[in-house]
Amino acid sequence: MAETMPSQRNRTSLKRVFKAEVVAAAIRDRIRDGSLLSGDPLVSERTLASTYNVSLVSVRRALALLEKEGLIEKKWGLGNFVRGAPNGGQYLGVIVPHLRNSMYVEFLREIIFQAEERGYHVVVADADNKEEKEGLFIQNFAERGVKNVLKFPNIIPAEEKIRKQMVHLGINFVVINDFWTDLPSTQVRVDEVCGTSLIMEHLFSLRHQAIAYLDDGKELRKRMYSCYRRCLQAKGSFRKEFVYLGTTEGVALTKGIQFLLERKGAITACLTPYDCFAIFFLENLVRRYSYKVPEDLAICGFDDISEAGKPDISLTTVRQPREKIISEALNLLLDERKSPDSSVTVEVKPTLMIRRSTDSSFVADQEVVKETVRKIERRWTI
Repeated sequence: MAETMPSQRNRTSLKRVFKAEVVAAAIRDRIRDGSLLSGDPLVSERTLASTYNVSLVSVRRALALLEKEGLIEKKWGLGNFVRGAPNGGQYLGVIVPHLRNSMYVEFLREIIFQAEERGYHVVVADADNKEEKEGLFIQNFAERGVKNVLKFPNIIPAEEKIRKQMVHLGINFVVINDFWTDLPSTQVRVDEVCGTSLIMEHLFSLRHQAIAYLDDGKELRKRMYSCYRRCLQAKGSFRKEFVYLGTTEGVALTKGIQFLLERKGAITACLTPYDCFAIFFLENLVRRYSYKVPEDLAICGFDDISEAGKPDISLTTVRQPREKIISEALNLLLDERKSPDSSVTVEVKPTLMIRRSTDSSFVADQEVVKETVRKIERRWTI
């Protein structure tokens, strides 16, 4: 009996060490993913013990471990508090309209990579396309000492109000303008005039002259349309009846398709600012209306986002140089000479992605197109 007691005590001690490491890992992960920020209080030791179903001894060992790592500090009589960003860095806030769109996930990967290289820890706020929610996140950032923020446009009419809120709270911010509309703020966006010129030059090189333009959304791409028009006017082949400017998002599946059908044989190429709509064009025109792409119609999208950014999609687009966009945004954000209420626009030049939609060897892969459409529909209906 006497011989077994030490081993039992050792096993009990090992269990407590293991449980302490589990609790420490859970708290550590919450600090690293931004759920807990600098200055945030931890819940009481008894609450932690109840939450993780461990003893107070295990909780205190976990807290001692985190304190030794410099992640938390104990304030006697007050409790335990998060000490600061991991690895002694600073926090960088990022606000996205909604994480359901894979484009923002792709941008976030690049933001996290570049920010961590500069010693910043990224915390992400999902505004869920709500102005009120975005305003609350901004207030929360200010209260937690997050002074540098990258944001994407959320509700366009509210952008000026949101900008004023951040200036008032002393938050340094830069907008990554994926809508490429005119915003009263310091921003980085793709040069859509350059992108439109690249697409038009590409279509001209393929001897297309009768080129349709379809813009279907709440935010019409005025600069893009103007460039399209100038390019055709220079060739003497601009025709107003080849232009469809919708004002309600989502009409591309009805009026936009009908617009193309009515001009079948008269136009040879189609340019749209929204590549997701262009994918729907491919699916509808090829499968349902027996178009041959590109023999009957060469289709060019623009955004190069989501599924259209993948190599197996038969859609000619321009590529957003995300690495350059993020690099320019961080340079602007962290420039100490920049005034908090300044309005500076940096435009990044895109590159052309020539795909099978403008290649005469194109043969429609219906399964790829249908699966792409299903993915987009699933994402839009979450």
